[in-house]
Amino acid sequence: MSLHSKDHIDGSRTVGFLEEYADDPRPYTVSHKIDGDSSMVMFDGKETIIWNHRGRWRKDFHITDEITASLKKAGVTKAMINGEIYAVDSDGLTLPLDEVQSIIVSPKTIERQNQIRFTAFDLTLLEILGDEVIDSESPYADRMKALKPLLKGKSIAVVNSWRGKGGMNAVQKAWDAGMKEPNFEGLVFRFDDEPKSIKIKMKGTADLAVIGF
Repeated sequence: MSLHSKDHIDGSRTVGFLEEYADDPRPYTVSHKIDGDSSMVMFDGKETIIWNHRGRWRKDFHITDEITASLKKAGVTKAMINGEIYAVDSDGLTLPLDEVQSIIVSPKTIERQNQIRFTAFDLTLLEILGDEVIDSESPYADRMKALKPLLKGKSIAVVNSWRGKGGMNAVQKAWDAGMKEPNFEGLVFRFDDEPKSIKIKMKGTADLAVIGF
């Protein structure tokens, strides 16, 4: 499904995402999709370790140090955060995935290390002063609300997201903002009452929507 509806030369018509859900009154969250190395941050109150599909990626790194400092400042005593490790160019713009993978796998120089970023997109466990306030069963909107103020630093952030209360204006705003990035990958959309997300993806000049978890 494309973002916008399309009329074909043979007279047929493909209904786009915006038209399909235009009259849906359910509230939702839509955020930018980042194409990097999917990772999990584990913070135990003292230090941060980042894990990915290859196992433990890093600790005692500038990103983990920034995460630790930010979470401690917020009074967090335990957290599990999902996000993407990726890399940027000298202008701060996201690099293509093949370059990202090369830098992440082998960040041997200071220059390469300084290009690496972490952006969080979900919070599955949060304890503040020993009290659990968020877990994986908490509503996604609540998890995102709790996540937003937690990560502040030069190399760490929370993904840009928009809230919608019915209608697709927030989706179009998110898409327009994303198009300013040369390597924009699309959006992740989730209704508050749905456990699954919809990924509205860029592919060349086409925008496709696929269902995912």
